[in-house]
Amino acid sequence: MRVDKSVQVFGYREIPTRHGVSGPRLHDFSAHPELGEMLPGEGQIALGWIDGDQHQILTRSAEFDTMLLVLGGQARLSDERDLQVGDVVTVPAGSSYRLAVTAADGLAALAITFRADTAAETPDEDACSLATLLERNEQRVRNTSQGSMFALVDDGTLDDPAGREEFLRRIRPLSDTFQKIIVARQATCSDQAYESIFLAHLADEFGHNSLLPPDRPATPDPVMNATLSWFTHQMLVRDNAEKAVLVHLVLEAAAEAFFTKPTTKAAFASAGALDYFHAHLEDEAHKDLGAQLLTGLHPLTYRRLHRMLEDGWDMFDAMSNRLAELVRAEVHGAA
Repeated sequence: MRVDKSVQVFGYREIPTRHGVSGPRLHDFSAHPELGEMLPGEGQIALGWIDGDQHQILTRSAEFDTMLLVLGGQARLSDERDLQVGDVVTVPAGSSYRLAVTAADGLAALAITFRADTAAETPDEDACSLATLLERNEQRVRNTSQGSMFALVDDGTLDDPAGREEFLRRIRPLSDTFQKIIVARQATCSDQAYESIFLAHLADEFGHNSLLPPDRPATPDPVMNATLSWFTHQMLVRDNAEKAVLVHLVLEAAAEAFFTKPTTKAAFASAGALDYFHAHLEDEAHKDLGAQLLTGLHPLTYRRLHRMLEDGWDMFDAMSNRLAELVRAEVHGAA
């Protein structure tokens, strides 16, 4: 049989990867000169080969509708569903997925991304950029700064010893949860573009909750528990850019706004928590890490991050308003 020399074979290792070296590799066909030329024009379909070893974890967000075809090995989704050879996973646009490789021989899968018409899907540049994301974030910071928790240090509520004690008791779960958030974020990060900055931030923040004076724990509150747990859960299911939005643009920005209020220092001094106050006053640069981590992303990614930003601030506002309500109830009566 005559061999047709026009038929070529490319090993998957020849296909460039778009993922960090410490996690499963996603080999992008469009980044390969010959394979990229064969794909439909305008990038309407994108193909990627997923190659992972046992115990590795791949977490990605789908900007477009995506289909995963399991061709070899086994994996487990974040909701504990097991994937076998031949299984097909559909991921709607705007969703995230997490694959944990469970088979000893690893995982081989094909990711097919179906991009909508490029003219219809090209976002307005003014609405989908880092600049507009940061501008919207400043608006949310200003709105939250007018909220109930910020008013606590101005309206005399913390002049009452019972109010100060309850304030510290309610701040403690928030501070404890932030420790869990940054630890969970670090533990689930395998992307070198984020890992070193996340780690440096963790080192700066680690143990700040222990600077609060010891006190009896606050009475559990379902609203506080639910909103704080939401932030921790996002570290397990969101991609690194979304985690950066929640930690730096929301939580760190809120902390900076609160601890730089002129009246906040006096409130913590009277409560015997100046060490805690000073530790957070020195953390002002942590908010700015968000812009550093989120530079140079696709406009559609910024659109998705806008949604994450709004969700994060809505949850923070619900938590902080409830915190203020509980502190005032301790001073003035039942909420």
